[in-house]
Amino acid sequence: MLHFGIGLLISAGATALSLQVSSPQARVVPGEPIKLVLRWQSEHPIRVFFVDEDRNLPFLEVVVRRQSSTAVGTYREDLPEGLFTPPSRSELRPGLPTRVTRVYLIHGSYVGSPDPHGAFVFGAPGQYSVVVRYREAEKILAESNALVFDVEEPSRDDAAVYSIVVKRPYLLRRGGREAEELLDAFPGSRCLQYLKVVRIGRWQAALINLTDPQTRKQLRLSRVEREPWKRQQSASFASRLTAADNWGPFEEERLWWAAAFTEWSGDPEQATALRREISTRFPESKEAYELAEEEPR
Repeated sequence: MLHFGIGLLISAGATALSLQVSSPQARVVPGEPIKLVLRWQSEHPIRVFFVDEDRNLPFLEVVVRRQSSTAVGTYREDLPEGLFTPPSRSELRPGLPTRVTRVYLIHGSYVGSPDPHGAFVFGAPGQYSVVVRYREAEKILAESNALVFDVEEPSRDDAAVYSIVVKRPYLLRRGGREAEELLDAFPGSRCLQYLKVVRIGRWQAALINLTDPQTRKQLRLSRVEREPWKRQQSASFASRLTAADNWGPFEEERLWWAAAFTEWSGDPEQATALRREISTRFPESKEAYELAEEEPR
């Protein structure tokens, strides 16, 4: 369930941007990837840099305050391996539908932190508030509402995974053999939820590059063999995703990719049904907004 408040409106010359932030998460553990959903509107026409899954937050900063103190830190996310490529700029105009983008906070660092290896956005239990700012050069053009996160002491699988990834946080974003071993050993860990999404990116790359999805070795396929192979692989990926358990905060991503692979397998009707399920179950999601824009008016 998304939790959010009222976004603040900040005027910059003739432009007024509204930025609202929400998240499907409220109670998390240290090292757990955080998903932020950003909603943008403007009172005047403006071209802005949208930051999404594969962008490095050059125009966004995340201000974090621990509720038990007055200390404030500015967190910057390292560049994750992207799964989407949105336009780097897009135009907002009055009357247009709200633009929805996403940001994943996996592993980065706090500005001025002495730790050269970076940090998780929440490295210790406690209650934190998060505010997202959008800036260009030295100007802050919009500031979001504040989100509150309760960060709990990790236990069981989460504690075991945290003891590993706190020393090798890159495992949470890169995938690969070690990451797959962690997923097999600790399938219930909240710290590893985003890795399931990263795995999908590897599946997509296999389709594009004509490689074996397990070994990543190049396949020698004739032109006649390529399309049937892609449809068969897409059907296999779609089946794995539709049979998977609930992915919690990344359930929308699971359904979106299940729909995409289903369509690529040659079943557009089932793909449409999956997309409608997204709109029904997650009416405030990025996917639901995009589907609403595609519906004939």
